This record gives sequence, C-alpha cells and structure tokens, in this order.
Amino acid sequence: MLARFVQIDRMPCEELADYCRRKTSVVGNLARHQGLWGIDHAKRVIAWADHFERPQNNNSLASQLYLWHSPDWLQNRHVESRVMRPATRALPGYLPKRWDEALHDAHSYLQP
Repeated sequence: MLARFVQIDRMPCEELADYCRRKTSVVGNLARHQGLWGIDHAKRVIAWADHFERPQNNNSLASQLYLWHSPDWLQNRHVESRVMRPATRALPGYLPKRWDEALHDAHSYLQP
C-alpha cells in the first residue's frame, strides 16, 4: 500500500519488472525504518479502553455507552433475532470488527 504513496521514478531503459522490484525494496526499507504501525495502533486501542474505564470518566457519554451492555449481551441479541447484520449500512462491503473483538485482538497482538 505504501508503494502507491511513495514517488519513485523509473530509470530510462529500466525494465518494468526491475523497476517494480526496486520500488518494492525502497518502500520495504522505508516501512522498516518507520516501524511497525500495528504495535502503535494496538497500544492506542488499549489506551482508549483504559480511558473509558477510568472512574473519573464514568459520567461521560462515551464511557456510559462503552459500559452500557457487555459483549455477551450484544452477541445474545444477534443470536435471538437471527440477524447477524443489522442492515444499517448505506454501502455494502467490509464490516468492521466490534469494539470488544478489536480490544481482544490488540491485547493478543502485543503479547509475546
């Protein structure tokens, strides 16, 4: 994906396959230099969860929504209604993970 955003000119008389390999190599080195974005993202997800669960934030709307129902309650509602997708999306396509799944994945990702 980074290759679309990194501007690297093709050298004169360079074969397309050679250019693609060179560009992939340059972009790969750039990505390694920048670090793993997944670690930073997982840390941000966990930090948000910690923020919602702090006692001093219990009166905020975001915290109340976060703590309103457990993930088990939501899963049971899906099973009871036999509706796995609520038909609230305007466009078809990728359905994002629920918060509890993303939080679990973030914890799993950071474990050695």
